[in-house]
Amino acid sequence: MGGGAAIAIHGRFRVVTDNTFFAMPETALGSFPDVGASYYLSRLPGFFGEYVGLTGARLDGAEMLACGLATHFVPLEKLSSLEDALCKATTGDPKIINNIILHDFSNKNPTLKEKSHYFRLKTINSCFSRRTVEEIISALEEGDKNMDDWISWTIQALKKASPTSLKISLCSVHILL
Repeated sequence: MGGGAAIAIHGRFRVVTDNTFFAMPETALGSFPDVGASYYLSRLPGFFGEYVGLTGARLDGAEMLACGLATHFVPLEKLSSLEDALCKATTGDPKIINNIILHDFSNKNPTLKEKSHYFRLKTINSCFSRRTVEEIISALEEGDKNMDDWISWTIQALKKASPTSLKISLCSVHILL
C-alpha cells in the first residue's frame, strides 16, 4: 500500500497471490502518490490509474494482474514451491526466472470477483477522464441515477479525501502521461 507499493511496483517480476491487496490511500490521508506511483498509475488501462489513485480503491491480486500492476499471479498453495524452485535456480537470467514463474507456477487468467473494480472500467473511463476532480464527481453523480453501491462508495471516497490531495494526485498522473 502507498509508498511501499511505489517502491515494489518497479520490479521486473511483480508476483501476486490470492491474498495480495494493493491500494494508494494517500488522498484519504492528506497526501498524494509520489512520482514513482504516479508514473505507473498513468500507464494503467484507460483512466483506471486516476480512479485507483484518487479513491484509494483496494485491488486484489487478480485485479492487479488484469490491469498490469502485477506480472504474475501465483495461487497461494503454489507459493512455497515457487520459492523453493527460485532458490534452486542457478542463474539470475531474467528469461529463465520468468519461465520458472510463468510456466510452472503461474495462473495466467485468475478469475476476477463479481464486484471487481475492473468490471467498472467503462464507467471509470467515462467519469475519470474529466479534467478536474469536481468534473469527475459531477459525472459520477449524473452518470447513474440508480446510484448503486459502487458509485456511492466512489463518490463518498472522493468527498471524504483531502481536496488538495485529490487535485495534486490528478495533476501528477496527467503530467506523466
